[in-house]
Amino acid sequence: MGLKQLANRLDVLSPYEFVISQYERSRGTTEAQTSFARIYGNWDSLGVYRDIPAIDWQKETFGNDAWMQTHNVGVAGGNKTTQYNLSLTSNNEDGVMLNSGYDRKLINFRMDTRVSNALKVGFNVRYANQAITGAGTSDGGASTYNMLRHTIKYRPFMLNNLLPGDFDEAYYDETNAGNALGIINPIQLSNAQYSKRMSSLTNLNGYANYTFSPKLSFRSTAGVNFNNQTYNTFFDYITSKARTQGASMPMAGVLTNHVYNLSNSNVLTYTNSRKSDHRIDVLLGNELYNVKAKSTDIQLKNFPIGITADKALNQLNIGTIIPTYPQSGSYESRIVSFFTRANYAYKDKFLANFSLRADGSSKFAPGNQWGYFPAGAVSWRISKESFLENSKVISDLKIRASYGATGNNRIDDYLYMNIFSPTAKYALNEQVVPAYMVGSLPNKDLKWETTISRNIGVDLSLLKNRLSLTADVYLNTVNNLLIDVPIPPTSGYSTQLQNVGSLSNRGLKYS
Repeated sequence: MGLKQLANRLDVLSPYEFVISQYERSRGTTEAQTSFARIYGNWDSLGVYRDIPAIDWQKETFGNDAWMQTHNVGVAGGNKTTQYNLSLTSNNEDGVMLNSGYDRKLINFRMDTRVSNALKVGFNVRYANQAITGAGTSDGGASTYNMLRHTIKYRPFMLNNLLPGDFDEAYYDETNAGNALGIINPIQLSNAQYSKRMSSLTNLNGYANYTFSPKLSFRSTAGVNFNNQTYNTFFDYITSKARTQGASMPMAGVLTNHVYNLSNSNVLTYTNSRKSDHRIDVLLGNELYNVKAKSTDIQLKNFPIGITADKALNQLNIGTIIPTYPQSGSYESRIVSFFTRANYAYKDKFLANFSLRADGSSKFAPGNQWGYFPAGAVSWRISKESFLENSKVISDLKIRASYGATGNNRIDDYLYMNIFSPTAKYALNEQVVPAYMVGSLPNKDLKWETTISRNIGVDLSLLKNRLSLTADVYLNTVNNLLIDVPIPPTSGYSTQLQNVGSLSNRGLKYS
């Protein structure tokens, strides 16, 4: 068990300082002066605010004594051939912020068993369910929706004998406060917003390892994940989002994501373990990774004032669909790889390593989906030579050189195709009508980004390894660099992901 508290608070104005600041802000227009006088009074009467006790909104909003607790029960056992482990975990945390919290339940089971002297298998099952409650301190949309901003800038006292949790209609209408964006009582704002992120993750994976001989073995692994997420939100009529996007009427939304992925790896390994001058390790394998995802987003407005979050989210038909919603999307991404690697050592004096990967990705158009990435390294341990083997000064001396190519396909899916989305809106017959448009230009010539690394180095140890020195020279080149390139617009602005030549990076490193 544990306890969390807010460690530090920002310094803010006293009630009198705040009123004087608002007085100075209101001198610009007659309307602002009239509004100030209606709420706070005339200049001659402002002295009364020197004696008004201040309200620490940071303490009121982020002052919870947030208890957190973790419970775990585990059972493990087995015998010479079979071992198992089962654990149950519960995490629960109260948030330091009002109406926030975290709850997670986790189940994990693992079993390994030796079927025979040659075959060993195992599997793992993991299930996690968690819920995160609370709207948070910020929103990526705009500063208007920033909860922390309301907490810092809201008036540090209440008028008309109101309590901190009461709604102040006068201040709600005073839109001049807070950079003309409208500041709301942070306690009321926290109670008027509902946000809950729920997710459940199921992970199943297993392996089988078969040993044909002391030199030859095969291992296959497979896994599947199911990730389901739901994000429910509700904004009452006083919230900034309802005021700016919902005509001061309650709003609600439900976002769901379903992600499924499948992975499989198969590796055949040969090892020459005999005690001889020659040691050889060879590996051959393939792997695949497949991801499918679907999402649905529905946002509604014009719920009746007074409705609660539970009633709104359970009766979405009461609201009015916001233009461009509902939105849905899906994507599928696949990558298939084949690889091989060989290691060779002669008396631990001459060492060599060579590998080759062939990767195929669905992120590129047909004809550009495959990339080939070779690598190799050689080294010579000079200290093993007869003329240095008995040296009292040089303990170890090795020179080495390497070359390797790696690929990068970390870009969005379907960038080689025209993808339409309802991001444009038009006014037609006094109604907002969504329109579909292409957000970026497609590029069918996209292909794997390749980074080539070259290295020459020396390793030196002296005086029975008391002093060590490593010197390296690197030369890195990036070919077919994947980058967003601005397209000269005819109307509007657009970008296109392109392969744009190569970059080099030369550097000398000592350690």
